[in-house]
Amino acid sequence: ISTRTANQLQDILAYYKQDFKSDLEKDIACGTTGGFRDLLLALIKGQREGYSGMIDYILIRQDSKALAGDTDAGGDAGHLEESEWVRILAQRSPEHLRRVFSWYQETTGISVEETMEKHFQGNFREAGLMLVSLLRNTPLYFASKLHSAIMEAGCDPRTAVRIMISRSETDLLSIRTEFKRCYGISLYSFIKAETHGEHQAALLGLCKAEDL
Repeated sequence: ISTRTANQLQDILAYYKQDFKSDLEKDIACGTTGGFRDLLLALIKGQREGYSGMIDYILIRQDSKALAGDTDAGGDAGHLEESEWVRILAQRSPEHLRRVFSWYQETTGISVEETMEKHFQGNFREAGLMLVSLLRNTPLYFASKLHSAIMEAGCDPRTAVRIMISRSETDLLSIRTEFKRCYGISLYSFIKAETHGEHQAALLGLCKAEDL
């Protein structure tokens, strides 16, 4: 749900209700707890801001300060408000957040990931770390997920297929570029080397072309 548009999220809510005869937001509220629940509910609302093309340096500093809370330089002490992390991570545009992450590290001396590892726990920490990775570089995030999924495609190719279908009309070309940069082999060649049979044919069809 982290990469879906507001309209896509509304469709997800509608299809969920149609298929499961239940309300997704209510099920999240009942089935999860704490900051993890709050993050999922915030994301499913689809209130992420679009990128205006303008750099708001005041807001960058405000958001960075809100994330830092009462922690000292180096992040060794103090209290962090999960609600502030949820609000900022779920509502700000990826372009804005990448600048917030950079300013945060410049002013605190540690990355937002290190802060989350140190101060948060459980599902909220894991979901937050995944979300930050996704927001930092979406194509790289999915390239990494595809690499892991294809290595396991002999057992279950559904994850790889789902990723490639969902990204086919948005940033699959960028994902292919990041894949080759990170792993030294094109996604197309990697699929040919690591899969076979119907799974290979399906994944190659989704990948569409070799990257020279």
